[in-house]
Amino acid sequence: MGMSINVLCFLFLILGAVVLGHLPIPGRSVTTPFGKPGSWAAGYHTGADYACPVGTSVHATASGKVITANWGAAYGTHIVIESSDKVRQLYAHLSQKLVSVGKNVKAGDVIAKSGNTGRSTGPHLHYEERVSPYGYNNHRKPQLNIAH
Repeated sequence: MGMSINVLCFLFLILGAVVLGHLPIPGRSVTTPFGKPGSWAAGYHTGADYACPVGTSVHATASGKVITANWGAAYGTHIVIESSDKVRQLYAHLSQKLVSVGKNVKAGDVIAKSGNTGRSTGPHLHYEERVSPYGYNNHRKPQLNIAH
C-alpha cells in the first residue's frame, strides 16, 4: 500500500529540485508577493520581497551574466542578471554587491548581501523578473518553481 522510504526520499529529491528551484534567500518566505495592489509606481508590487536581516546572503536564481551592479533612488544598491533565456533578474535594496558587471554567475552563487537601501520600509530583498522588451511594465511573476 505504501511506498518505501527510499522511494519517497528519491521522489522528494527529484521533485523538490523542480518545485523549489533556486531561491534568492533560501529558507525565507515571501513577505510581499508579486501583484499585490499598492502605491508602487506600477500600481502593484512588481516583485517578491523576502524579509531578512541586513547582511543575509543573496543567491542567483539562474545562471547568467551580470549586466547591472549599481545604485538607484528606488532600488538602492541593486544587481541585474540576464539569463540565457533573456529573462532579467533584479535583486534590490542590497547592502553589498559581491559581483561586478560582466561577470558570469551560476544559479545558487552568492552574489550579494541583503540590505535596506533605496526606497525601503525595512531590511529585505526585493526580487523581480523582467522579460523583453525590458521596460518598467514588463515584469512577470517570479518563476522560482522552475529549476534553472
